[in-house]
Amino acid sequence: MKDNSYQALDQEIKNLLDKWGANLGAPTCYQGCSGCCQAPMASAAEGIRLLDFIDLQSKDIQNEFHATVSKYVTSLKYSLRNPDGSVTGGDDATFKAIELGGCPFLEGHVCGIYEARPNACRAVHVWHENKYCGCAAGGARVPAELIALRNRYFWSLVEEEVEQGRYPFFGQLQVVLFYLHHYRDAYTGGTECSGIIDPLWMQSGLIGFPYPNAAVTLADVTGHIERQKKEESLQFKQSQPFGLPKATNAKSKEGLYAGIIFPVL
Repeated sequence: MKDNSYQALDQEIKNLLDKWGANLGAPTCYQGCSGCCQAPMASAAEGIRLLDFIDLQSKDIQNEFHATVSKYVTSLKYSLRNPDGSVTGGDDATFKAIELGGCPFLEGHVCGIYEARPNACRAVHVWHENKYCGCAAGGARVPAELIALRNRYFWSLVEEEVEQGRYPFFGQLQVVLFYLHHYRDAYTGGTECSGIIDPLWMQSGLIGFPYPNAAVTLADVTGHIERQKKEESLQFKQSQPFGLPKATNAKSKEGLYAGIIFPVL
């Protein structure tokens, strides 16, 4: 079985940072910088890991945690619903999440769930000025190799869920946690959750499924996952996949971001 642990991902990230260190130096990131901690994304599998971590804490911490999640999700849901009844979607939905003040698990710009933070949070390392991280106009330009590594672990976790008879979903961290808190037994028991989750979240793009509709078998889900993995693999072979730089052949920080256009702030 593949090692999908956070420790395994952290070690692979460290190996890449050590490899790039001679040319790029240390990343701009430092403890207390929370520029990228705005609208974290996670799979249901990572959500369960985080809930397992919270279950080990005191009852007061557990209650505060779930109250924070519920308050955030309620506020975000309200902000996404437009006066005409339509739902804000795409990047605009993510910006709505950012406008609510970033990740609610931050405690004075320090992660309050650091040990159990999702893969997406672990993989974020940049070598440019941190003023671009988390801004609506741009965002962190993380080297493509780190994003590819993050995605590899993401898909491996998703496949592991399918092997356990579950229909995986993913999305904005707090929304994922909200539904798992209320419907964890249903999810882990093999219930397909698109009929449980409010359609608003799918319309906004803040919750997604690695398959097209509820009328699929787990074998179908596996097929859809394989196709998405192949499409991503082809994209990462481009010189600047998803508009991101590649660090492997960069000779300097300046060279890493050559040709990358940053927003005017």
